[in-house]
Amino acid sequence: FLADYIINVHHAYLWENLSQITASARKVAQVHGANHPEVMEIATIFDRIAADMDAHLREEEEVLFPTIKKVETAGKTGALPDSKDLDTIRVSLEKLIREHEEVGEAVHAIHRLSKGYALPSDACNTFMVTYRKLREFENDLHRHVHLENNILFPKAARLQDSGLAARK
Repeated sequence: FLADYIINVHHAYLWENLSQITASARKVAQVHGANHPEVMEIATIFDRIAADMDAHLREEEEVLFPTIKKVETAGKTGALPDSKDLDTIRVSLEKLIREHEEVGEAVHAIHRLSKGYALPSDACNTFMVTYRKLREFENDLHRHVHLENNILFPKAARLQDSGLAARK
């Protein structure tokens, strides 16, 4: 259920908004970069976030979440989980947790560079919308990563551990 919730709420938000925020941040950097060099760095950081998120979300949606469901179903039916599936969970968790830390650091850098999304006096509408969308992205990311790192991923690790124990 939680994996589906994350896909339907948080991943849907990202798929819908990443390219818009990227384009908006680039536009603000192009127009305001001379007077506000921080927006150029913000656009560069967000470009990297958006590029990394594509592969990250696909890993979760196409590899980890289906594998968790498969191993959970095996456990409920009394079947032994496939050892490849258990390895997939372990490897994916290690990779995805590391990527969560990296995106968290990048978002903190954007927050710091924008001084908490404080608008300069010469901010145009696009600048305002971009900072609002960056704040919204940060808030969504915190909830999203919390659900994964603190609830779903620990349960998946326990599922993997119990699957390994059952295979012995």
